[in-house]
Amino acid sequence: MLIRSNIPAAFDRDVTRQIYQMFRGEVGLYLDHVKVETPDKSDMVKVAAYSGLATMGQKPEGADIPVSEPVQRFTQVFTHLTYAQGFEASYEMIEDDRRRDVAKFAQSLGRSARDAINILAANVLNNGYSSTWGDGTYLFSTAHTTAGANVANTPSSAADLSATTLAAGLVSLWNQVDHNGLKIPVTGVGLHVSPTLDQTAIELTQSAQVPYATDNEINYIRGRVSYGRPNPYLTDTDQWSLVATGGRHGLLFFLREAFNSAAYMKDSNLGLVHYAKFRASAGVEEWRGTYGSSGAA
Repeated sequence: MLIRSNIPAAFDRDVTRQIYQMFRGEVGLYLDHVKVETPDKSDMVKVAAYSGLATMGQKPEGADIPVSEPVQRFTQVFTHLTYAQGFEASYEMIEDDRRRDVAKFAQSLGRSARDAINILAANVLNNGYSSTWGDGTYLFSTAHTTAGANVANTPSSAADLSATTLAAGLVSLWNQVDHNGLKIPVTGVGLHVSPTLDQTAIELTQSAQVPYATDNEINYIRGRVSYGRPNPYLTDTDQWSLVATGGRHGLLFFLREAFNSAAYMKDSNLGLVHYAKFRASAGVEEWRGTYGSSGAA
């Protein structure tokens, strides 16, 4: 009987190396709009939003320090799902040392996992106009309730990406307040678009003057909004989003179990199955720190 210990170690190492190389190649390139966290050993994470405290006031001499109690506003549950895929190298492929063929399968498995993680993360933005979260609204909505009033983090009418709409979005994001009406410090803002809007995004964030303007105005956006690369996992080609950098937002990606690869022998046909898996969840803890539009089209 062929057992695992009979498989040449070099053969097994090559397969594992190919899997990890393809997975790690670009897995982190499109995760910069979410905060990646590693939760403890449970099948779900429950997060809660609180009202926070009011602005600190002056305390008269000799008076007690005023004590306020935060009020819980809403909760959101993140349920971790398992993602897995594998392939089988036949007994004959192993016996004939057909590493080139097996390497192609291994690379494909790595790309498969990389795709799954990036799709899961991108869907936080992709579903920003169709999936409700803790406060009962979409991520991008005109009806977020704050301090007794509705607050928007999307334009009243969906608008395409332009110098005017981007500037309006930036101002709106800067003016966001917490549940108790306190200003939220935003130290940086990143722009996230699909490849279709890549040229527009570069022109708007890097040009010295306002692109396509007739009066040669200074580009207000330059230096205030950062843009690195388009995200091919964004499915709406004219959707654009602003997300506060430095973790000052509530778009979460929980990596419950890190990507890992292993193998096992099949007694039925003496084949070797290599597989990879991870457990994760992603979603919205808090809409603040974001602004976006689905585009006018």
